[in-house]
Amino acid sequence: MLPLRLLIIDPHDPFRKAANNYALQCRDFRSVEVAASYDESLLLKAQHFPDLILIDVEIFSANPGIINTLEKLKHLNPELDVLALLLFKDKWISRCLFLSPLVSGIIFKENFTEGLTDYLAAKDNYKRRLQQ
Repeated sequence: MLPLRLLIIDPHDPFRKAANNYALQCRDFRSVEVAASYDESLLLKAQHFPDLILIDVEIFSANPGIINTLEKLKHLNPELDVLALLLFKDKWISRCLFLSPLVSGIIFKENFTEGLTDYLAAKDNYKRRLQQ
């Protein structure tokens, strides 16, 4: 799998820093950009077209326009994956299911490194099967 361009959108500074530090150590990413808000992410998206977006689900409620933006991005790049970041396993899951056409999966923040590793392994395995 080619290294991916990652965009992390999360309003929580401690998580954003930890996720950024972890992603920068992964060989699966050729670039990692972080944004604290939807508006900031728009600027980064214009500069660094991502292959993978990790986005805190609370941003969806605070910025209804993000759904339209993600639809446009997925239209331009059907390979784009969007993973919702959830703080708790029981919170926001129904909202993620509602957004299922846009959201490729869910990663729980408490298990972020394992969730991201599992996602990358599954994506890599899927691409290998397609090539066979």
